[in-house]
Amino acid sequence: PTARTLLAAALADLDAARPPNLRALPKVLVNLATAELGCDAPEAAEATLARCAELYRRHKLPPDPIRAEADYLSGVGAARRGDFAGAMGHFRAGLSLCDAVGSDADPVRFNLWLNVALIHKEQGDAAAAAEALARAAAVLARFAARDDLSAALVGAVRADLHISQGQVAPAMALVPGLEAACAAHGQRAGYLWATAR
Repeated sequence: PTARTLLAAALADLDAARPPNLRALPKVLVNLATAELGCDAPEAAEATLARCAELYRRHKLPPDPIRAEADYLSGVGAARRGDFAGAMGHFRAGLSLCDAVGSDADPVRFNLWLNVALIHKEQGDAAAAAEALARAAAVLARFAARDDLSAALVGAVRADLHISQGQVAPAMALVPGLEAACAAHGQRAGYLWATAR
């Protein structure tokens, strides 16, 4: 809640500025939306992200990683509401923006592909999930170290995919690596830790 309060105060200061600070305002809006999602306030996050998208439209701002992240967060919010079609629409829009931005958007591109994989997995489309997961892993390899926690997250989703297809042995083969990543990064809760268990 503290981050959300501080970001709301920063947004109020930016809103009072004339002319608007078009470099700082999108960052604060996206960070505030992230905090709102983290505080389980999806309606507030949705309004904040809509405002961010409108800011880019109104001022004809070029695509950048912040705008792509806004689509990613909108997709996360939609998925939490169970609107998987809406989430996929936001994720695809975000991926399109990442293509326009280039490698600077790779961290967002990774999150987008990973979430596309998760939605396909939840919808029972193992082939599409595996393809999206392979794309996420390829993007991650371009900017992260091999022991990055996100690499373990890819392994956890891969293990889940194997289990969903009744492939126990390949899933179990991934468990030691997941356990090692949990130990190395102090993970004792959450998706990665639960998958390793």
